[in-house]
Amino acid sequence: MKITKQTFDILKNFSTINTGIVVNSGSELKTISNQKNIFAKTKVVEVFETEFAIYDLIEFLNLANSSVFFGGDYQFNDDSVILSKDKDKSTYFYADQSTIVIPTKEVSMPDPEIQFSLTENSISKITQMASILGKPDLAVRNVANSITLSVLDKRDTSSNIYDLEVGDGNGVDFNMYFRVENLKLLKGNYNVSISSDGISHFIHDDLNLEYWIALEPDSTYGDNENA
Repeated sequence: MKITKQTFDILKNFSTINTGIVVNSGSELKTISNQKNIFAKTKVVEVFETEFAIYDLIEFLNLANSSVFFGGDYQFNDDSVILSKDKDKSTYFYADQSTIVIPTKEVSMPDPEIQFSLTENSISKITQMASILGKPDLAVRNVANSITLSVLDKRDTSSNIYDLEVGDGNGVDFNMYFRVENLKLLKGNYNVSISSDGISHFIHDDLNLEYWIALEPDSTYGDNENA
């Protein structure tokens, strides 16, 4: 079988969340971070008939996208996948699934209090400003009744700040915190929902791709603090 560039792009993104993956039979791919604070799920065009595990997904992707095997064929056997192209062949053995942290259940997203659209350009601005200013945190805040994304250091009240307005507020004060490093999103535009129960949901506009990212425990919504 062939594997599309889009699926490889998603797998490369998933490798930033967890360097290992277990692929179940079918078309759905899932991953979860070792800290279990980032969960991602997608449906791809390929149909995998064999369940398998890759311990070092980055290594496998480097092999698959090398000049030797790029655009080649994949034969998924019981204990290994064979990559072949022209006269070249590589046998890549599967990992023991017990060595990989995998999702064990679906995420149940509570009704969100905060919703907004987040463009690819806005995500790029956030990561760029976090790098330039050297700040680790992203706060979703109500500023003058506007939903504002603020790159800052929440531990430093004199921290330099970058603000980006993304929508209208709901009349409630909130400070919902993320670690910028946890925004491991594939390029694209997203619809974002945030719940005061400490979880967020990012849905890609163009792909069947979703992320659930935990908020930091000191996030606040109204008079309530997340436990």
